[in-house]
Amino acid sequence: MALVVHLKTVTDLRGKGDRIAKVAFRGLSFYTRVIENCEDEAPFDETFRWPVASSIDVNEMLEVQVFNYSKVFSNRSVAFCMSGFLITALGIFRNL
Repeated sequence: MALVVHLKTVTDLRGKGDRIAKVAFRGLSFYTRVIENCEDEAPFDETFRWPVASSIDVNEMLEVQVFNYSKVFSNRSVAFCMSGFLITALGIFRNL
């Protein structure tokens, strides 16, 4: 069994710059590729997969952060979302 998340697009971002996203679940994080010269929308279109040995509890959280990417300075967070798994019934996240 696995949790599969497809991060399509993040919208309504402030500013302009290179963007990178971090998606985390149960302490395991994945990063997207860097999307260069984004304004208010970042089209990531990437899929992430977490092996799941036990059932996903409705209290567990999936965390998505979007950063302005910098090769020199620290990445600055521009968006953050934590989502519980009650929304699985809506088909947003699939538990395969």
